[in-house]
Amino acid sequence: MNLRKDRSGALDVFITALIVLAAVLAVVVYQAWVLGLEAAPISSPEVVERTDTIEFDYIGSFEDGRVFGTSVKSVADDDVSYPKSLNYTYPTDGNFHPVLSTIGGGFVEPGAAPFLGMVNKGRALESAILDMRVGETRVVTLQPEGAYGRTNVSLLETRSLVETVPQYEEMSTIAYSQRFSEEGPPFEGKSLKDPFWGWDIYVYYLNRTNDLVIIRHNPTPGMLVSPYSQWDTIVENVDSTANGGMGGITVRHQLSPEDADRVMGQSIHEKFIVASVDPEAGTFVADFNDERAGKVLYLRITLLSISKI
Repeated sequence: MNLRKDRSGALDVFITALIVLAAVLAVVVYQAWVLGLEAAPISSPEVVERTDTIEFDYIGSFEDGRVFGTSVKSVADDDVSYPKSLNYTYPTDGNFHPVLSTIGGGFVEPGAAPFLGMVNKGRALESAILDMRVGETRVVTLQPEGAYGRTNVSLLETRSLVETVPQYEEMSTIAYSQRFSEEGPPFEGKSLKDPFWGWDIYVYYLNRTNDLVIIRHNPTPGMLVSPYSQWDTIVENVDSTANGGMGGITVRHQLSPEDADRVMGQSIHEKFIVASVDPEAGTFVADFNDERAGKVLYLRITLLSISKI
């Protein structure tokens, strides 16, 4: 028997086993180290307390995920991952800033502009931020009572899907100038575009002595217009003999129940959201409330700094 050969083979097996064991131990130690990093508490020992001045970034969204506000530029620029709500506005100067506020006084300072107008000055959000550490991210859920309040029913207006507009319209020369400010003075036969309906009109009658201007609306049945900017309205009928000679233009707004909370209307003086559409009743509800009113809000808060007195 060759004892030297047997001993050499056994030694090789032993060395190989040691190498494999060392490799396994290295992997285990590395994984434990990584998990330890992930589970390690945030290093900052300081937590948010009352009277502290703090800075934080936020992403504010509704239950359906639409973002109504953020201080993070990458979120604002990404409409695929972060679809925006109807009233979301991108900063006009393109600059984004963290929210700056002092805990205990409510969100009333210029640096806290995104949260001005919250119920009780945003004390519910302040309470949710207490005990946070720098670098920590926390998702805060706010009910309407702690956010922007319940929906004010007095700001809900039920409107008809079918609307009748006079074909002839009387106004003073001052009213004419305000409505058609870029068109110059009126004269009979002058052609214009109605700034709201978008169809053709012309000056039908002018009497400067009596300060009277009469314009005539000239849509054609079947034409599509967009009076509220974001949906189509079809002209169904034009009757020049209706309304005691003032004529009547019948239009139908092309809205469906799927448009609720997804379409904004722009009237002459202010914006509203289509809150609901009832085809059977032939109505829709225009909501002039803040879009955040009456809704549960989800705020992803990342604390950036704490300044203590």
